[in-house]
Amino acid sequence: MSFVRSLRTYYFGKCTGSKLQLSSALSENTNPSNPGVLVKYIIFISSALFLSIVGCSSTMGGYIVPGESIDRNLVYMVEKNAIDERGLDEIISHQLKKKGLKVYTESTDTSKDYDVKIVYGGQWQWDVTWYLLNVDIRFYEKESSLLLASAYSQRTSLVRKKPSEIVNEAISALFTLNNKEER
Repeated sequence: MSFVRSLRTYYFGKCTGSKLQLSSALSENTNPSNPGVLVKYIIFISSALFLSIVGCSSTMGGYIVPGESIDRNLVYMVEKNAIDERGLDEIISHQLKKKGLKVYTESTDTSKDYDVKIVYGGQWQWDVTWYLLNVDIRFYEKESSLLLASAYSQRTSLVRKKPSEIVNEAISALFTLNNKEER
């Protein structure tokens, strides 16, 4: 059907003999039994589903160097990140204390001796409000600066949580690995 004919059919209906039938080209083209339209619907629904899944992603995990563990008898120090203005060091310290570790932050007491240094990084994103997109926490041995363990958590805007919950997810993933290694 030509473009002009389909426009004329849409606006004026089909003329069969002396009878005017008011069926439009639009209703013919949106008929679900039409295979071309069905394919378009499937592509649209698939695209919408894919975009909603991608927009709702969250990942978390951890890594402990083989032969190492998170020892509750050691003293941990969370080093303040120079660009952190939102107090992630305090949140990390609080979450680690809840797990039973002896932790302090560099900003609260620099005179204490420690065994493990904790370094962190966080990325904040704007989507109507500021939210913590991801956090990366790394545990280093004081003397050698060797990596002992690391943990991370990432959440996109649609599945965002409070910063303390995101930090807790990362630390919990690390302690899950630690408990498996201790067995």
